[in-house]
Amino acid sequence: MYLGKLGYVVKVLGFIKKLILNALADTNFVKSFTKLICGTAGAQVFTVVTLPFLTHMYSVESFGLQAVYVSITGILIVMASGRYELAILLPEKDEDAFSLVVMSIFLSVLVCFVAETIVIFFSNSINFALNVSGIVEWLYFMPFTIIAGLSYNVGCIWLNRMKAYNIMPMTGIINSVGNFCASYSYGYIYDAEAKGLLLNTIVGPLLGAGGIFWYCWKKGWLPRGISIDLIKKQAVRYKNFPQFLVVGHMINVFSLQLPVFLLQSLAGQQVVGYFAMVQKFMVIPSSLIGSAIGNVFMREASEEWRMSHICWGIYKKTCILLTGIGIIVFPIIFVAAPDVLPYFLGEKWRMSGEYIRYLCPMFFMSFIASPLSSMFAVAEKLKWDLIIQVVRCAMIYGGMMAVFSISQTGDGAVIGYGLAFFVFHFWNMLITMKWARGESYF
Repeated sequence: MYLGKLGYVVKVLGFIKKLILNALADTNFVKSFTKLICGTAGAQVFTVVTLPFLTHMYSVESFGLQAVYVSITGILIVMASGRYELAILLPEKDEDAFSLVVMSIFLSVLVCFVAETIVIFFSNSINFALNVSGIVEWLYFMPFTIIAGLSYNVGCIWLNRMKAYNIMPMTGIINSVGNFCASYSYGYIYDAEAKGLLLNTIVGPLLGAGGIFWYCWKKGWLPRGISIDLIKKQAVRYKNFPQFLVVGHMINVFSLQLPVFLLQSLAGQQVVGYFAMVQKFMVIPSSLIGSAIGNVFMREASEEWRMSHICWGIYKKTCILLTGIGIIVFPIIFVAAPDVLPYFLGEKWRMSGEYIRYLCPMFFMSFIASPLSSMFAVAEKLKWDLIIQVVRCAMIYGGMMAVFSISQTGDGAVIGYGLAFFVFHFWNMLITMKWARGESYF
């Protein structure tokens, strides 16, 4: 009986191996994928290796506080620049493009000034609304986080324009090293006071941005003579970016951060800390493998789409590759996480390992569906993207509240999030599959 089951498992694994090898037969796909994954691996490996030093030093609640702070600043970063940084690659002249760099950073300074004024005058109301112990003290540092983060993002886009692909991975390593050194040094000196994790959001991006612009200055890649008139001209030229992208992207980021806000409200800071650690670990398969495959898929799918408005070949190949990798990776994570994570991070993080097990099916579906979601751009269905983001927010809120109302526990809210996001990603994949075949969904 058991030999029969074992034989069946061997056949399944053999079939998966065959599918993956067929998907990898395209050498251009493999070369592009390898370059992209190697470019981000260094920073990710450093972050994972050094994370136990911070998890043993700081409390679960401190990581929960950091997660809420990052959620707030993440939403504001999207709004701060008016999304003008996304247009940096478009102008023909470097002077026009660099005026967008200057404008993006200048707008972020203005937004930070307004946000800081609101925090100063309405700190009590903000503290009551968020119900997060110590959050207002962190929000006073919000301008530094936003300006540093946006400057780093803008700098990376400028490097992309300059085709400095060999330098871009180094900026991520500088970012990671700076974040760790700042947080660990502060925690060591001030007895693991939570603000050390606040520095994690400022020092790394600031060093990364400084390194980028110093390198560009040494190379002569920073145009001079950028005038206010030129900045105004580019602001008008690319006015569609703030008009049509800010709201959609803010909803997108808000939907990603919504679980943090809901868990804080429903279950408290400790549960948020456990959940934040899950996100830190489970983003690794997506960022190292999924995003690299997704970038290659978008490029090759765009080429197929231009010829026939169908890209089912590369879509199917990518879907099979992602599924095959996921079937190998995620069962291992499901089995090992509850025991490996506390051994790696410390016993107090055992619940994060349990949360990973709860959310493994959702992360598996996300690993497959997220890279394929670039079909929205390939098929030029961007007008539906805003609707999709609103639906995602509604599904996450409904799923978390429904299961929490039954269980009345933080675990229930986490499970509700996993169920809702699993269904959303499955539905999203059905939509993109239709478009890849040249069929209409909406």
